[in-house]
Formats: sequence, C-alpha cells, structure tokens
Amino acid sequence: MRNMKPPISGIKYILYKSKVVFEKYSFSEKELNDFNIEQIDNNDLLELHMFDEQKEYRVVKSRRKGREEFLFSDIDTPHDDVYIEEVLLINKQNADILENLSETVKIVNYLSYDDDDILHINAYRLQEVK
Repeated sequence: MRNMKPPISGIKYILYKSKVVFEKYSFSEKELNDFNIEQIDNNDLLELHMFDEQKEYRVVKSRRKGREEFLFSDIDTPHDDVYIEEVLLINKQNADILENLSETVKIVNYLSYDDDDILHINAYRLQEVK
C-alpha cells in the first residue's frame, strides 16, 4: 500500500462491526506523520472516512480484496465534471450528538463522459461543510 495520510483535521466517519463513529478530529504534525491505519483498525473496522473541505482519506475492507486505502481530491481524481449534493445530518433525534458539527456534509461526485457521451461516476468523496 502507498503511504497515504488523512487531512490534518476534519471529520471522521468510521463504520465498525459493533458501532459507528462520526466526530471531528485533529492531529498535530507529529501525530499525522506517525499515523498508521493499524491504530484504528482492530479487525472490527468495515469502512473509514476522514475528510475535510479539500480531500478524503478512505479505507474499505472486503473479503475479496482485504483492506484498501484511497485518497480523493479535486486535483488527484480524474474527472470531466463534478456533481455536488448536500446531505442533512441533523434532525431532532440526533441534534445533541452532532453539536460540534455542521448540519450538512457534501458529497462530491467525480463525473466523466465516454466517447458515446455516456456519463460515468468515477469516484466520490465526502466534503466537510464549515
């Protein structure tokens, strides 16, 4: 695996077999340089998203391919166009849990067109809303 690092601060969305974590995080420069996915993956991890306004670091585990790491940003992800949708996170039931977070998260879809002008979604990333 390439040496990929998450943004220095942002939001982490982690799906474990036993729980879900959705909260803000922040690393010091030293903590970021020392970051290793093994710190988070205790064999209970299914999916990890750590993102800010510029990029998303993602780890996905599957039976077929094992653990895969991805890094998505507007600069590094090939695309012809983007489609951005904003998803509401807060409702009356979970407003107290998300008190330090924005009410929404953006989903940036990276689009391209083939020779027959058929649209393809190449990738997506989560984007923090401040």
